[in-house]
Amino acid sequence: MEYPEFFDIIRTSWRGIIAASPLGVLHHKLWRLQYALRRWNKQRIGDLPVKVREAHIQLAQTLQEEQGDISSMDWLQVRIATNRLTALQRQLETFWAQRAQTKWITEGDRNSAFFHTRVQRRRARNRITVLSTADGKKLDNSPEISNHAKQYFSSHWAASVSAPALLPPTLLTQRIGADQAEKLIAPFTEAEIESAVRRLPPNRAPGPDGFSGEFYKAFWPIIRGDVIRAIHHFHQTAQLPPSWGSTHVVLIPKNSSPSTLKDYRPISICDTKYKLIAKLLVMRLKKLLPVLVGQEQGRQEAIAEKATEKLLKGWRHGNLPHSILREGWY
Repeated sequence: MEYPEFFDIIRTSWRGIIAASPLGVLHHKLWRLQYALRRWNKQRIGDLPVKVREAHIQLAQTLQEEQGDISSMDWLQVRIATNRLTALQRQLETFWAQRAQTKWITEGDRNSAFFHTRVQRRRARNRITVLSTADGKKLDNSPEISNHAKQYFSSHWAASVSAPALLPPTLLTQRIGADQAEKLIAPFTEAEIESAVRRLPPNRAPGPDGFSGEFYKAFWPIIRGDVIRAIHHFHQTAQLPPSWGSTHVVLIPKNSSPSTLKDYRPISICDTKYKLIAKLLVMRLKKLLPVLVGQEQGRQEAIAEKATEKLLKGWRHGNLPHSILREGWY
């Protein structure tokens, strides 16, 4: 940690009392901490590229002033200037590495220019400048593209208002027992919650609140109590505030030259607190999936290919009409 006072800022902000449900307390404490960190960043860190340039100039001036006989005091000034420049370069490097979402870094190298280039290239690649509609119309300005994307995905992913069709009981042959059901709905233990926090993947883009999995791991001793209380409250009420479901929706190209919205796959970048609850539910369900889901129902491509090949071979030797449809494959 480059700044020793960082822990104190988080600890002080987190101690403030908030009158709300445990879920609301966690949400508002994160929001308040986000504001405090932004203010601290502006006052304490400022513009890193400018500070790096200033540190370069200061080191050059110090070396120029100390030409000739260099005393121990002179060497101390040079060392101070060098250490300051090195620390600022490391911070700038970390900043661009996070912006570039690159998962590796060569220790000892100054990769700021590399990561800056990665960010610029990624922005250019991900920016949608031209889009074609279903009727062939070209859209080339941001408002039109934005409205078209909103209408397209709203209609494509709109929830059906009709009642869901019930499966015949004869198809539901796999069931869990009473003991398994009791374990499935049991309250989450502190050990389960801490295990889920440790399993949060690193170097993932944060959601709208800006806090990544690394934050939860690094400051777990400070935020632990509120996180556990919020998760227990969710388990008791089976409800989440609308604010917990806020996401960044990002369109990922399916090919190298996307032209219509069918060529993009939408993904939602959720807050880490939301991911944490989802991970806890997955950890519970994962133990029962082999009992309920057949091997051919998974998403492994190799198994799906074998099942499809076997199905096609059976059709070749039969007289029944058949067809294969592919629609909305995401």
